[in-house]
Amino acid sequence: MPVRNQGCYGTCWAHAALASLESCVLRNGGEVLDLSENNLANLSGFDNGFGDGGNGNMACAYLLRWDGPVLESDDPYGRPGASRAFPPSHHLQSVRWIPQMRDASDTAGLKEAVATLGAVYVGYMHDQEPSVFNESTAAYYLPGQPSPNSGGHAVAIVGWDDAFAKEKFRVTPPGNGAWIVRNSWGTKWGDGGYFYVSYYDATFGRMTPGYAFCGVESTENYDDVLQYDRLGLVSGVGLSERAAAANVFPAVRDLSVRAVGFYALAPQTSYRISVRVGCSAENPVSGEEACVATGVCDWPGYVTVR
Repeated sequence: MPVRNQGCYGTCWAHAALASLESCVLRNGGEVLDLSENNLANLSGFDNGFGDGGNGNMACAYLLRWDGPVLESDDPYGRPGASRAFPPSHHLQSVRWIPQMRDASDTAGLKEAVATLGAVYVGYMHDQEPSVFNESTAAYYLPGQPSPNSGGHAVAIVGWDDAFAKEKFRVTPPGNGAWIVRNSWGTKWGDGGYFYVSYYDATFGRMTPGYAFCGVESTENYDDVLQYDRLGLVSGVGLSERAAAANVFPAVRDLSVRAVGFYALAPQTSYRISVRVGCSAENPVSGEEACVATGVCDWPGYVTVR
């Protein structure tokens, strides 16, 4: 996949998210895609302006409500505010969250995701201090707290090299090993647009979970998505070990409910889904129970249960 260039805009999050989605499609035998970061950044639905930054959850919301992805040919990049709605090229049905690294030895989760799913969206603090980046080897390593000359950035992990020599960094980390990372600053930066981040970096992969936008399906899978939370997961609140929630949707025509989607915030989350008909908005457990599905989510993220 060609390296993109976000230019002067704070759209790294859109580039990283769609890089993961494109890679996951390709990794699973699909076509080579070029998707529109412009459409995602303009139509995320949040108050952020085009270049004001974003995060993985914002990308999830846009993609999971099927406002995208949109092809780059339909909505080319670099046009703040100049987007309209297009039919999505695919339907995203699941997003896997990979827990953030606890230390430099905690690489197995990210490696497994990259190897089996595709590129993984990761956030970190990118420091512009000269001691952090070795231009000759495209090697990046921040040993401690970020300086004031730093900012949040999102990129896509595409691989790793356990033997990447620690001597290639300007400041020598405690050991060898680096992530192979696709950036969105064009091909003239780094190693053709890629760079290598030490496993020992202070913030890379340690601030938030990684995102693999991996559950990509044809738009022929379902006709409609019914939801009230178009902005997806925006906050959390502590609950007991068991919780229940309900949505009531008026049927505007004859419909068959074929699947239910939800966020699972922890691995090994067990669920019981009950689809009821003839219930009232005041009492969502009224009416007749028409279908039940139960199971366990092996990983956290967004899940679609048929």
